[in-house]
Amino acid sequence: MKSFYTLCLIILCHIASAQVELPDPSPEASFSQHVGYTRINLRYGRPAARNRKIFGALVPYGKVWRTGAGRCTIVQFDASVTIGGRNIPAGAYALLTMPNTNRWTVILNSDTTKVYGRPDDYRTTTELYRFDVTPEKTARYYESLSLMLDVTRYDAELTLAWENTQIRFGIQTHSDSVATARLETALKQSPDNPDLLGQAVEYMALHYNKDMPRQLQLVDRALAIEKSAWLYRLKTDIYSRQGRPADLQKTVKEAVAFLKETKPEGWQRTIGLFEEQLNH
Repeated sequence: MKSFYTLCLIILCHIASAQVELPDPSPEASFSQHVGYTRINLRYGRPAARNRKIFGALVPYGKVWRTGAGRCTIVQFDASVTIGGRNIPAGAYALLTMPNTNRWTVILNSDTTKVYGRPDDYRTTTELYRFDVTPEKTARYYESLSLMLDVTRYDAELTLAWENTQIRFGIQTHSDSVATARLETALKQSPDNPDLLGQAVEYMALHYNKDMPRQLQLVDRALAIEKSAWLYRLKTDIYSRQGRPADLQKTVKEAVAFLKETKPEGWQRTIGLFEEQLNH
């Protein structure tokens, strides 16, 4: 009996020593992205097509899919977001999908411990939200499953692409409303801070036509406290966007006179930039 156990140990040691670590055919990928104030983390396994038909074959239609290989795909938000008009609380979620020819269902499930490798084992008890999206044909062939996040100012669009098919859906953060509230609070506390007034105007200008009368009011208050080329540029930008050439010309003249009088570093080049605005 002792000889038998010794033989088994020798065989096991031989098998272990003979194994070579090989590349994972479905390597794990992850990324982290700030979108406004919100951080989005995503982790998934990236299977490759390897000359196989994917959707409707390897990934069957009408069945819950873990959206990857290995462990389930996980998306995490450190602040609440809005997806498909639904508020999604901060947290980590299994990102599951149910492919079909003309419509996919996207599912967020709060249980991230399961693999979800067997569609028939799926349970809806921990499901948070599901919504439908329309699949599209990709512009190129994707050998490996690819999840990509395109940031559009304070929101994002998540794209899943594999083979010749892709789906997309938007993720809206609440960063704009948070930033606006923070600026309003700061302005109440320091109403005569020219740098803060200018920062508020600059932020609102990112939204182009967002409350331009308020922008003008704030920049005029800042200029009354302390003149600077930056504040003048904010004001001329407002007039340019409003299509008010007479006011634009008047403000450019004021800015040029200020620069000639104070002569800050690079003042001659700055004058040229102001005068260029009159030609657009």
